[in-house]
Amino acid sequence: MKLFTLLLVTLISFSAVCDEIKEGIDVNLKLLNCLDNKIPNSRIEDPEDRDAKSLFLLPSVIENTMENDSSNASKKLFALSMKYCEEEILFFKEYFEKQANRVAGGL
Repeated sequence: MKLFTLLLVTLISFSAVCDEIKEGIDVNLKLLNCLDNKIPNSRIEDPEDRDAKSLFLLPSVIENTMENDSSNASKKLFALSMKYCEEEILFFKEYFEKQANRVAGGL
């Protein structure tokens, strides 16, 4: 009986961790897909950056989401990202803050 209870508790814990990981992956994928698909190529100056817009724009999104001091170029890229992907960026920020609060609360 103790073994069954231990197994049940382990499975429930594992399930909760998997759900949380899935949520994080979903939030990130939605943001990356939006940055790649919704922002017109004409809005990206350098043609080399048009192939992987998400890789080009994501650092500015992270910097501004974390409220770090950002350069003017980063702020402009973030404004462009917000124009087309505001909902996804806000979900990303909400998820990031939730994770930061969990870590801070656990210390």
